Amino acid sequence: MARHLGMCAGVQRALDITERALQECNGTTLYVYNEIVHNNFIINKLKQKNVKFVHSVDEIPCGAVTVFSAHGVSRKVEEAAKAKQLRIFDATCLLVKKNHRAVEEASAQNKPVIFIGKKTHPECIGTVERVPDRYCFVVENQDDIAELPDCDKEIISVTQTTLAISDAEKIKAALNLKYPCIKHSDGICFATDERQRAVMALAKECDIILVAGSAASSNSCRLVQIAEESGCRAYLVDSIEDAEKIDFSEVKCVGITAGASTPQSQIDGLIDFVSLK
Repeated sequence: MARHLGMCAGVQRALDITERALQECNGTTLYVYNEIVHNNFIINKLKQKNVKFVHSVDEIPCGAVTVFSAHGVSRKVEEAAKAKQLRIFDATCLLVKKNHRAVEEASAQNKPVIFIGKKTHPECIGTVERVPDRYCFVVENQDDIAELPDCDKEIISVTQTTLAISDAEKIKAALNLKYPCIKHSDGICFATDERQRAVMALAKECDIILVAGSAASSNSCRLVQIAEESGCRAYLVDSIEDAEKIDFSEVKCVGITAGASTPQSQIDGLIDFVSLK
């Protein structure tokens, strides 16, 4: 087992807020903007409790109880929710909110912002859409840096909370060369950091590593990536069916870790499966 694995405090907080919102519904449908967290096991459980996941405020009836996911939303979504008088429970991760404040403060000071992260990820969308387009640029990889405009004044960068540390550091180093006046705001959360360092250590001891988590979970996919970069065969396991497809022949030691949105019950199921091998 990895020294650090599984559900982080931010995910647990989001689920606790969702449970409180369900009590407020009194049997009516609870609407959640985007997936509350990126884990299919959790999503399916909540759907059984009359939770509906939506990607537009237009899908939510006026006055309905609504939860904003842990990944956060844009200012535009907040304003649309207010216009429909939705009863909001905000489950945005506090570290994501920290990034929101950083980009908003930079924009207020007319400082350009670079968001280091995946362009299609809800956290990225919710963050960059809080400032005017002319002030914010998204960088997924080092190739994107060549497309950025020249700038001789101070620039602020923020990092998606679930990125791999090594990937983010390479991009930051390249940005430093292009923009000597750039200032980086620490974005990767401590839980993500701990899990990434733990899987590096685990890779030294195991023949293969199983990462419990869903494909939509950025941090779970990063754990697979880091394990492989550390020289160990790794697999993302969203269900026992996924684990059954893996070839365990000639495997003497199996390592197990899990993304920050993975519940303990899912980890326990994977442990039971491996124990029978």
